[in-house]
Amino acid sequence: MKPFLLLFSILVIASASVAQIDRAKVHFADTTEAKKAIIDDLAQPFFSIMMPLEMIAKTADTFLTNDLDQMRQACRQRYQNNVQNFTSEEKDAILWYLDELSAQLNEEYPKLAALDWNFIKLNDQIEGGLPHTRGKYIILSNGVIQFFINSIEKAQKYPNTKNLVMIQVAGLLVHEQLHVFQRYHPGIFDSIYINEFNFFKLKNKPLHPWIASHNVFNPDAPNIDWVKRVIKENDTSYIWPMVAIKDSVEIPKMPDDFMMIGLSLRPDKDSFVVITDSSGLPVYDYLLKIDGYYDGIPLIDRSLLAQEVVFAQEYSTAYHPEEALASLLTTIFGFEHLPLNLMFEDNRRKFQNEADSYKMIFQKFLK
Repeated sequence: MKPFLLLFSILVIASASVAQIDRAKVHFADTTEAKKAIIDDLAQPFFSIMMPLEMIAKTADTFLTNDLDQMRQACRQRYQNNVQNFTSEEKDAILWYLDELSAQLNEEYPKLAALDWNFIKLNDQIEGGLPHTRGKYIILSNGVIQFFINSIEKAQKYPNTKNLVMIQVAGLLVHEQLHVFQRYHPGIFDSIYINEFNFFKLKNKPLHPWIASHNVFNPDAPNIDWVKRVIKENDTSYIWPMVAIKDSVEIPKMPDDFMMIGLSLRPDKDSFVVITDSSGLPVYDYLLKIDGYYDGIPLIDRSLLAQEVVFAQEYSTAYHPEEALASLLTTIFGFEHLPLNLMFEDNRRKFQNEADSYKMIFQKFLK
């Protein structure tokens, strides 16, 4: 880990300048608390539904047993073994971003701003080092936190890059905190998923052995009963989005061997079934290749994003309505920090029109 060097004194000065900002409480879990919290899946099943390939990928190691219950217990232990304490410099870095965020969140989304921030630090080996949430906690890896620190250093050294730093890092924190809010308020955003994004909920999830062995549980988008209705001319198709492990991979790595796919469903009486090919395997394709899948998901425009790389990441993560909503808020937040010279005028105008309309929708729920 790269030290702060002279950054600590700079951060103290920066923090002093925003000391009067009303910010929600911030809590950094120590290893004792984190070990207990990281395996708590009473409110939301996690370890109890993991399958072998997923556990191998998420812990970056194989298991010595084929017994599923024993694998799940060993998986819990691996998560616990990889929690870490935050250093003072890491806490200071996160607090710097939260202080920078507070004024905007308080003004525009006070309900989200009022939600306490809780953090757990996890070794890069777990969950591919990717940020995610569990319960009330935002979980950050060594690598992500180091990126936070390096980005502050860059912003301090090159002040004109501060806005981009805010887009990359502060936007990530907003994204994850909205997932915590979603968890505290289940169903609150369903009307957006249905009326704006054109998704609907399955009454009964179709069963298939391939899904059971290859599906990857995303703790930030735990409800996998959402289906996208894609209408093209007179044809309607039903796409069931999920993260899955690539076929023919015995020891998968996260995220390299994961894919965001859409399974094809067909109506069957009052439910749906998975469409299969001649060998009995589900018919699916990468979501990016499914024409019409992203229609209706705002601020996600293929032709626009081909020219604007700033928001391209949000496009790829918006595979599920709960992720799409968090990505939408991140995009709106990022757009407001985007320097004028980094976006074509026509594209900026288009983003502005869409951002304003959806900002009003967010404020309906978060103000």
